Amino acid sequence: MVKGAEQRYTRAWGLEKRDPAEAAYWYALAASDGEAKALTNLGIIVARGFGTTKPDPVDAMLLWHAAAARGEVFAMFNLGGLYERGIGLSVEQNEEPLDKVRSDCDRPVGAALRAISGPSARSVSTGARTRASEAGDLTPTSPAAGA
Repeated sequence: MVKGAEQRYTRAWGLEKRDPAEAAYWYALAASDGEAKALTNLGIIVARGFGTTKPDPVDAMLLWHAAAARGEVFAMFNLGGLYERGIGLSVEQNEEPLDKVRSDCDRPVGAALRAISGPSARSVSTGARTRASEAGDLTPTSPAAGA
């Protein structure tokens, strides 16, 4: 019998490549026991659409927020990847942080930010969900990473 968050997490980790749907089940059980790494890896499965009908970066974002609130750094990294692509943010939300940084910066740094924050930083791309589903840069957390 598999009991406890760590055992459930380890079982899910072993199943992830062979049976993502089964891995998602075990990650969900481990997450319900408070395992933040399980939330992170479950988010990756959801973002990529493994074991589900389609990729869902918005649901993955919710899982990563929960993991990040528990201090899971890989979830924070994955959230950064979504925000960088404008996924899960409206155009206004995507622009607000850039405007604040521009106004808070001294002249040379502000000019540099304006130069590098072209149109892609100001609008949500129509292919954003597709890019998130490909998500080759999402970082899973191995059982040893949190130990």
